[in-house]
Amino acid sequence: MQTGSFGLVSPVFVGRHAELRVARSILDGALTRDSGLLLVAGEAGVGKTRLVEETVAYARRNGMQVLSGHCVQLGTEGLPFAPVAEALRELIRGTGREQLDALLGPARELVARLIPSAGEAAQAQPALTTSQLLELVLGLIERLSASQPLLLIVEDLHWADRSTLELATFLAQNLRGVPVAMVITYRSDEVDRRHPLRVLLTAWERIRSITRLELARFGRDDVQAQLAAILGADPDPQTLDLVYERSEGNAFLVEEMLSVVRSGARGLPPSLKDLLLARVDQLSEAAAEVLRLAAVAGRSVPERLLVAVARSDEVAVLNAVREAVDAHLLVVDEAGYTFRHALARDAVYDDLLPGERVRLHSAYAEALAGDPELLSDTHMSVAATLAHHSYAALDLPRALEASLAAGREATAGLAPREALTHYERALLIWPRVSAEQLSNPVDQSEVLWLAGEAAYGAGSLDRARSLLAQAIAELPPDESPVRRARFIASWARAARHLGRLNETIDILHRALELLPDTPMTEVRAELLAALSNVLMRAMDFAGGEKYGNLAAAAAREVGAPVIEADAQISLGYSRAYGSGDTEPGIASTRAGIHLAVAHDAAFTAMRGYINLSDLMEALGRSREAATAATAGIELAEHSGMLRTLGTYLFGNLAESLMHLGEWDRARALIGDALLGQPEGIFEATAQIIRAELALLSGDLNTSRTALARTKLHVTDPDDDQFANPLAAIDAGLHRESGDFESARNIVLARLERATERLTPRYLWPLVWTGIRTDVGHDRMGEAGREIHPRFIELSEMLPASTPPDSAYRAMCAAELGRLTGTADWAPAIAQWRELDWPWLLGYCLLRQAEQEEAALPLRESWAIAHRLGAQPLIDEAQRIGRRLRIDLCDSDTVRRPARDPLAELNLTAREREVLLLLAAGRSNPEIAQELFISPKTASVHVSNILAKLGLSSRVQAATLVHRLGLGT
Repeated sequence: MQTGSFGLVSPVFVGRHAELRVARSILDGALTRDSGLLLVAGEAGVGKTRLVEETVAYARRNGMQVLSGHCVQLGTEGLPFAPVAEALRELIRGTGREQLDALLGPARELVARLIPSAGEAAQAQPALTTSQLLELVLGLIERLSASQPLLLIVEDLHWADRSTLELATFLAQNLRGVPVAMVITYRSDEVDRRHPLRVLLTAWERIRSITRLELARFGRDDVQAQLAAILGADPDPQTLDLVYERSEGNAFLVEEMLSVVRSGARGLPPSLKDLLLARVDQLSEAAAEVLRLAAVAGRSVPERLLVAVARSDEVAVLNAVREAVDAHLLVVDEAGYTFRHALARDAVYDDLLPGERVRLHSAYAEALAGDPELLSDTHMSVAATLAHHSYAALDLPRALEASLAAGREATAGLAPREALTHYERALLIWPRVSAEQLSNPVDQSEVLWLAGEAAYGAGSLDRARSLLAQAIAELPPDESPVRRARFIASWARAARHLGRLNETIDILHRALELLPDTPMTEVRAELLAALSNVLMRAMDFAGGEKYGNLAAAAAREVGAPVIEADAQISLGYSRAYGSGDTEPGIASTRAGIHLAVAHDAAFTAMRGYINLSDLMEALGRSREAATAATAGIELAEHSGMLRTLGTYLFGNLAESLMHLGEWDRARALIGDALLGQPEGIFEATAQIIRAELALLSGDLNTSRTALARTKLHVTDPDDDQFANPLAAIDAGLHRESGDFESARNIVLARLERATERLTPRYLWPLVWTGIRTDVGHDRMGEAGREIHPRFIELSEMLPASTPPDSAYRAMCAAELGRLTGTADWAPAIAQWRELDWPWLLGYCLLRQAEQEEAALPLRESWAIAHRLGAQPLIDEAQRIGRRLRIDLCDSDTVRRPARDPLAELNLTAREREVLLLLAAGRSNPEIAQELFISPKTASVHVSNILAKLGLSSRVQAATLVHRLGLGT
């Protein structure tokens, strides 16, 4: 029986006009470079897709390009990055080769991995991490939107894999100041409190740029309008009442209920499931069987696969499909057929008997095992699909092998979370499958190791450590030393990234003891390089140098250039900072960087730049440090690591600029780094510089806030490079607030733990902070108070092998002399002047002027403080000037700063720099190149400037600058 001659879908957009206006406003914002994200939520069938279709039509009418992708459910898991792969295929199809090459840029490798047919095989590419993938996708979106505003659509986020959820989170946080609108749909009735999307939605509620629409069911008037549009005339009251009552205003169910009423079927379906199956019952048995087969495949099924599984004449199968299409149950898509609505698919699948499900899943597994090409030209993974159907068919041997293959495939496709899911399913199956049942036998320890590696890649470090420990325990007693050492190396890496440095050192020594010195193997070279690195991090520079030399030689012997590069970087740092062989150490580090770059080992090269810039800063060569950090930042942006390892380099560059007195640039740089919302230790790297700058500037509230943010992420008490500066800043805040006792106790508590390792670079500033605190307390009115003996002891016995350490030692000696009037500030002044670190120079000049009641050093100190914006130093210079009756401006070389024409515009330091470059006619890419920021960040600054100044164009901004007399 036919369903009637009328269509099922309303040709007119019914209701939702307020919601459509909201969606259009998001798009209008993107057209003016104000990016936005729209979340469209609602129960299944309520009309989310129809609203998206209307939004797409509006976008295309207004000249926007549109890319869309759907999350795909496969059993209980989503396919990794399914919407990204779908959108990329759409982009590739619609873009010419030359234009596509320019758009992809650094993301070419990403496309090759997600869509192997679009480029080289993923296995031939250098390693990528998930964090790199996120940044490369963001960069690709920014390049796409630079030529034409972009609408991105992700449908059915409730089915998303965890990697796709991570990408959605990243884009929501970082798509700012670019002409991009993003629309995401999800079923609100599918997201319970345990659903992984729930946490994400809660976090998104706090982001102002995200708008959420919850689509309610239609009221009676809307249902009447929907029926009238479908029927071409107003429905009779009886039909309207019946359809509205039974559908309860769900737009899809309105259509289904109308179909039942118009078909003339006797009686009404007693339940939602029966309603959805009513039209299925009207199909021929052949069409119903094909529909059941399609339901087992999921929401969509490729035509070739459906025909193969049906095991019938192709013409008969396609005739049955046509009947289902004519009944509005299936729709034709590019690769095959899709259920018109997921509710219909769920109803058909749920109606199958358990035995039928097993039989049909088995048919899919047999077909795919016999011909994997059945999924060619689709975004579906053969291994993951085969694992799903085999497991549902209770074919455990095949499910185990397919799960392992799917795990390896997910790892290569940059989806370690999904790989871990596949490996854990394999471990679940493992006890029920014998080795004889497997075509490619593998032992349990190997599966545990693969799962541990996936957990590590997913950032689940504790889980990785546990799985890898189990893998080692499962190795047979007669296992080869090389394999055992390889497993232990993975375990050590997880322990190292958990901050367990001493445990890692012990593990690596145990692994090396397993391996003979000869013949040399790549595993031994890797272990030696890892040990050199962790010893360097633990400040055991002698050990770092020893094992770095051994690792570099071993890597050369086995032909492993990336391991050699890693070893050279650790060796260089340890040699330069530990044994004092400065220039050879720097040369070794540079050689490691060049070797890593030559072999496309971006991660290793980034570590080299971080170490080189840090080493130069430790030696007091701040300008060379800034140059190295800048080169690393450029590599980070190109390789998709700007918000991870790149943040270390932002921190290193900002530290160098802070020491050199370029405080406005340092603040702007930290602001740019934090604009990307880095997480964990990457945020701490930026926040700790922000805290110190604010303290020196006298902005105590900002310093406290940044200090608190840093403490959230720094939990290892043995990490001196964070813990010691944190204590110094914390003590400084208490000292500036007059709480000298707490300041002293903070320093003493930190010294008690930190001096177990005696790392002078991070100890000297802390020792000086303690002495300065005690001396200041004495001079505030508690005469006779003694300097704590621990401070004096350390100031006398700490090594001072670098220029900054030597200057700190001279400054500590001068501080101690303040109490007796015998302070000699000249050595410290000379050394800070040589280093060109102005704040510390200004402080020492201030103390010299106070000691000698001298005008010239006081005026120079005051001038330095004014140039930097160091308010506490300014205040103290003025206090001393009043006491000594010294006119701070009575000098031919020292003048009060001229009036700043931009001071009243309420712009940040970085925005002022951007405004001046904008007025000089620079484009966003040119501004980015000059300020060492990304073009996207430059665009954000330009948009913020125009908004703050109430201007509508770059020309108006340039006119304002020229009117203020600042133009060129």
